Amino acid sequence: MATHLAHDYPVVISTCVLAIVHITWIGYLLGANIYGVLFAWTTNECVLQGRVRVDPAAPVAHHSKYSRGIKQNVIDFFHLPIGHNRIDWAKVRFYNHADVQAYQDTTDAPHEE
Repeated sequence: MATHLAHDYPVVISTCVLAIVHITWIGYLLGANIYGVLFAWTTNECVLQGRVRVDPAAPVAHHSKYSRGIKQNVIDFFHLPIGHNRIDWAKVRFYNHADVQAYQDTTDAPHEE
């Protein structure tokens, strides 16, 4: 029966197979992104975790050092106005402009050799 379907409807069968592969791949990506949001993982952290040699006997931390807990990670990711522990990304900076200016001044200065 299956060989008759594949022979009689090759376009339909190949489209169904492609749809199954596509749905599986998109489901995997969705799961990976949800995991990243819940546990505050970036793509780079996931890739680097696979490259680092780990002592099998040592305890392994399966979370990001930036994780604030699943609930707070979701609140931070979606910028939900819930609770007092919110991060206001309009005010938070990882650097200040004086540091950037000082760095630019040192890199623009002529190097003495």
